[in-house]
Amino acid sequence: MKLITLNTWGGVLYEPLIEFIKKYAVETDVFCFQEVFPSLAAIRPSLGKVRPNLFFDIQNALPNFNGYHAVAQENDVGGLAIFIKKSFVVKKIEHIVVFPELNTMTDEKHEDYFSMGRDLQRMEFEDLGKTFAILNFHGMWVAKGKIDTDKRIEQSEKVRKIFNESNGAKILCGDFNSNPDTKSMEILSEGNRNLI
Repeated sequence: MKLITLNTWGGVLYEPLIEFIKKYAVETDVFCFQEVFPSLAAIRPSLGKVRPNLFFDIQNALPNFNGYHAVAQENDVGGLAIFIKKSFVVKKIEHIVVFPELNTMTDEKHEDYFSMGRDLQRMEFEDLGKTFAILNFHGMWVAKGKIDTDKRIEQSEKVRKIFNESNGAKILCGDFNSNPDTKSMEILSEGNRNLI
Protein backbone atom coordinates (compact mmCIF):
# COMPACT_ATOMS: atom_id res chain seq x y z
CA MET A 1 0.00 0.00 0.00
CA LYS A 2 1.24 3.49 -0.85
CA LEU A 3 0.12 6.62 1.00
CA ILE A 4 0.93 10.28 0.37
CA THR A 5 0.26 12.99 2.95
CA LEU A 6 0.50 16.69 2.15
CA ASN A 7 -0.56 20.05 3.56
CA THR A 8 -2.20 21.60 0.49
CA TRP A 9 -1.80 25.16 1.84
CA GLY A 10 -5.39 25.71 0.78
CA GLY A 11 -4.51 25.18 -2.86
CA VAL A 12 -2.61 28.47 -3.14
CA LEU A 13 -0.30 26.68 -5.59
CA TYR A 14 -3.22 25.01 -7.30
CA GLU A 15 -1.81 24.01 -10.71
CA PRO A 16 1.36 22.32 -9.34
CA LEU A 17 -0.75 20.64 -6.63
CA ILE A 18 -3.21 19.12 -9.09
CA GLU A 19 -0.38 18.07 -11.42
CA PHE A 20 1.33 16.33 -8.48
CA ILE A 21 -1.88 14.55 -7.46
CA LYS A 22 -2.61 13.34 -10.99
CA LYS A 23 0.99 12.23 -11.49
CA TYR A 24 0.96 10.00 -8.40
CA ALA A 25 -2.69 8.85 -8.48
CA VAL A 26 -1.94 5.69 -10.45
CA GLU A 27 0.59 4.35 -7.94
CA THR A 28 -0.99 5.73 -4.74
CA ASP A 29 -3.74 4.04 -2.73
CA VAL A 30 -4.48 6.77 -0.18
CA PHE A 31 -3.98 10.54 -0.11
CA CYS A 32 -4.24 12.41 3.22
CA PHE A 33 -4.46 16.18 2.93
CA GLN A 34 -4.62 19.09 5.35
CA GLU A 35 -5.98 22.64 4.78
CA VAL A 36 -8.61 21.61 2.25
CA PHE A 37 -11.58 23.91 1.58
CA PRO A 38 -14.80 22.60 0.02
CA SER A 39 -16.66 25.87 -0.56
CA LEU A 40 -16.44 29.60 -1.03
CA ALA A 41 -18.24 30.08 2.30
CA ALA A 42 -15.04 29.11 4.12
CA ILE A 43 -12.86 31.74 2.52
CA ARG A 44 -11.98 34.84 4.51
CA PRO A 45 -9.82 37.70 3.21
CA SER A 46 -7.03 36.89 5.67
CA LEU A 47 -6.58 33.48 4.06
CA GLY A 48 -5.32 35.06 0.86
CA LYS A 49 -5.58 33.16 -2.38
CA VAL A 50 -6.80 29.78 -1.17
CA ARG A 51 -8.82 27.64 -3.55
CA PRO A 52 -12.51 27.79 -2.53
CA ASN A 53 -13.59 24.39 -3.91
CA LEU A 54 -10.35 22.50 -3.40
CA PHE A 55 -11.97 19.35 -2.02
CA PHE A 56 -14.14 18.97 -5.13
CA ASP A 57 -11.26 19.92 -7.45
CA ILE A 58 -9.18 17.13 -5.93
CA GLN A 59 -12.10 14.72 -6.12
CA ASN A 60 -12.46 15.50 -9.84
CA ALA A 61 -8.73 14.85 -10.31
CA LEU A 62 -9.13 11.48 -8.55
CA PRO A 63 -12.14 9.77 -10.22
CA ASN A 64 -11.09 6.33 -8.92
CA PHE A 65 -11.03 7.51 -5.29
CA ASN A 66 -13.66 8.20 -2.65
CA GLY A 67 -13.12 11.43 -0.71
CA TYR A 68 -13.96 12.27 2.92
CA HIS A 69 -13.74 15.74 4.52
CA ALA A 70 -13.75 16.87 8.19
CA VAL A 71 -13.47 20.20 10.06
CA ALA A 72 -12.78 21.31 13.66
CA GLN A 73 -14.62 24.62 13.37
CA GLU A 74 -18.12 24.95 11.94
CA ASN A 75 -18.43 27.78 9.39
CA ASP A 76 -14.70 27.46 8.81
CA VAL A 77 -14.56 24.48 6.57
CA GLY A 78 -10.86 24.35 5.79
CA GLY A 79 -10.01 20.96 7.15
CA LEU A 80 -8.78 17.45 6.56
CA ALA A 81 -9.44 15.19 3.61
CA ILE A 82 -8.74 11.53 2.90
CA PHE A 83 -9.04 10.11 -0.61
CA ILE A 84 -8.89 6.32 -0.89
CA LYS A 85 -9.06 4.11 -3.97
CA LYS A 86 -12.55 2.77 -4.55
CA SER A 87 -11.19 -0.80 -4.62
CA PHE A 88 -10.69 -0.71 -0.82
CA VAL A 89 -13.52 -1.66 1.53
CA VAL A 90 -13.91 1.22 4.01
CA LYS A 91 -15.31 -0.11 7.28
CA LYS A 92 -15.37 3.11 9.27
CA ILE A 93 -14.56 6.79 8.87
CA GLU A 94 -14.55 9.01 11.94
CA HIS A 95 -13.94 12.65 12.68
CA ILE A 96 -12.43 13.08 16.16
CA VAL A 97 -11.75 16.47 17.72
CA VAL A 98 -8.51 16.10 19.63
CA PHE A 99 -7.89 19.46 21.28
CA PRO A 100 -9.57 21.17 22.94
CA GLU A 101 -13.02 20.65 21.35
CA LEU A 102 -15.21 21.52 18.36
CA ASN A 103 -15.85 25.22 17.63
CA THR A 104 -13.33 26.81 19.98
CA MET A 105 -12.07 29.57 17.68
CA THR A 106 -12.78 32.59 19.86
CA ASP A 107 -12.29 35.71 17.76
CA GLU A 108 -15.54 37.18 16.46
CA LYS A 109 -13.98 37.55 13.04
CA HIS A 110 -12.88 33.92 13.04
CA GLU A 111 -9.22 34.88 12.79
CA ASP A 112 -7.85 33.57 16.09
CA TYR A 113 -6.19 30.40 14.77
CA PHE A 114 -4.42 29.80 18.08
CA SER A 115 -7.78 28.90 19.62
CA MET A 116 -9.03 26.67 16.78
CA GLY A 117 -9.73 23.10 17.75
CA ARG A 118 -7.52 20.38 16.31
CA ASP A 119 -8.94 17.24 14.81
CA LEU A 120 -8.10 14.06 13.04
CA GLN A 121 -9.76 11.65 10.68
CA ARG A 122 -9.59 7.96 11.43
CA MET A 123 -10.38 5.56 8.62
CA GLU A 124 -10.46 1.80 9.01
CA PHE A 125 -10.50 -0.33 5.88
CA GLU A 126 -9.66 -3.82 4.64
CA ASP A 127 -7.34 -5.10 1.98
CA LEU A 128 -6.70 -8.78 1.27
CA GLY A 129 -8.37 -9.74 4.54
CA LYS A 130 -6.21 -7.43 6.66
CA THR A 131 -7.49 -4.42 8.62
CA PHE A 132 -5.73 -1.06 8.38
CA ALA A 133 -6.26 2.23 10.21
CA ILE A 134 -5.12 5.57 8.85
CA LEU A 135 -5.19 8.64 11.07
CA ASN A 136 -4.91 11.99 9.26
CA PHE A 137 -3.97 14.77 11.68
CA HIS A 138 -3.28 18.51 11.59
CA GLY A 139 -1.60 19.66 14.80
CA MET A 140 -1.99 23.01 16.50
CA TRP A 141 -0.09 26.01 15.28
CA VAL A 142 1.41 28.47 17.75
CA ALA A 143 3.36 31.68 17.24
CA LYS A 144 6.33 30.35 19.23
CA GLY A 145 7.16 27.96 16.41
CA LYS A 146 7.17 24.17 16.31
CA ILE A 147 8.53 23.66 19.82
CA ASP A 148 6.95 21.85 22.76
CA THR A 149 4.22 23.57 24.76
CA ASP A 150 2.02 22.11 27.49
CA LYS A 151 -0.93 22.16 25.08
CA ARG A 152 1.04 20.44 22.32
CA ILE A 153 2.14 17.70 24.70
CA GLU A 154 -1.46 17.22 25.87
CA GLN A 155 -2.58 17.11 22.24
CA SER A 156 0.03 14.43 21.43
CA GLU A 157 -1.07 12.34 24.41
CA LYS A 158 -4.67 12.43 23.17
CA VAL A 159 -3.66 11.55 19.61
CA ARG A 160 -1.51 8.68 20.89
CA LYS A 161 -4.46 7.31 22.89
CA ILE A 162 -6.68 7.37 19.78
CA PHE A 163 -3.88 5.74 17.77
CA ASN A 164 -3.47 2.96 20.35
CA GLU A 165 -7.22 2.29 20.32
CA SER A 166 -7.30 1.91 16.52
CA ASN A 167 -7.65 -1.52 14.93
CA GLY A 168 -5.23 -3.29 12.63
CA ALA A 169 -1.98 -2.05 11.12
CA LYS A 170 -1.85 1.69 11.83
CA ILE A 171 -0.48 4.79 10.12
CA LEU A 172 -0.54 8.25 11.70
CA CYS A 173 0.22 10.97 9.18
CA GLY A 174 -0.37 14.66 8.51
CA ASP A 175 1.03 18.04 9.41
CA PHE A 176 2.01 17.81 13.08
CA ASN A 177 3.33 21.38 13.35
CA SER A 178 6.07 20.07 15.67
CA ASN A 179 9.79 19.73 15.20
CA PRO A 180 11.01 16.12 14.95
CA ASP A 181 13.13 16.42 18.12
CA THR A 182 10.29 17.47 20.46
CA LYS A 183 8.65 15.53 23.28
CA SER A 184 5.38 15.99 21.38
CA MET A 185 6.77 13.92 18.51
CA GLU A 186 8.43 11.44 20.85
CA ILE A 187 5.02 10.67 22.39
CA LEU A 188 3.60 9.95 18.94
CA SER A 189 6.50 7.89 17.63
CA GLU A 190 7.49 5.83 20.70
CA GLY A 191 7.41 2.13 19.83
CA ASN A 192 6.53 2.86 16.22
CA ARG A 193 8.47 3.37 13.02
CA ASN A 194 8.91 7.12 12.46
CA LEU A 195 9.31 7.98 8.78
CA ILE A 196 9.89 11.72 9.31
